[in-house]
Amino acid sequence: MIAYPFVVFIGLKYYSLKTISIILLSLFVLRMLLVKKGDQISLIMGMMGLCLMIASLLFKQQELMLYYPFLISVLLLIIFVTSLIKPPTIIEKIARLMDKDFNDKAIPYVEKVTFVWSTFFLLNGCISAYTIYRQDLELWTLYNGLISYLIMGLIFAVEFVVRMRVKKSHESGV
Repeated sequence: MIAYPFVVFIGLKYYSLKTISIILLSLFVLRMLLVKKGDQISLIMGMMGLCLMIASLLFKQQELMLYYPFLISVLLLIIFVTSLIKPPTIIEKIARLMDKDFNDKAIPYVEKVTFVWSTFFLLNGCISAYTIYRQDLELWTLYNGLISYLIMGLIFAVEFVVRMRVKKSHESGV
């Protein structure tokens, strides 16, 4: 699914709407079949893609394919913000799964990280919507297929460095 924007770009440039819709529809069905039991988020993402491909075929509207990255951002924004309102946050849940010795003193930190990701998904969704509005397939592909992933990678890297510093300062008693 990371390659989705490039698949859409190439598909819409060189193939018919029907062909690319059927290919993507098949990939979304496959994704849904491979979802691990209990992974509701991936299932919802797959269903959203499936619905967009069916709608694209039925209404013969290639623009509908462009909404997938936007809808993913909206879904993740809802999940992250909801977890801020009703803890534990999604980041805390992930941290507890990864670290069996998760310290409750880290809760304020993971709440801040959840807020950062919520802000990213809000801004990402807005920019993704703008790329759809512009009706420029190259711009849409560049942002949704590259720039947004570079920003995510940067956030992961910065957060990792900050986390190591915070962890080190807690270990040293500062």
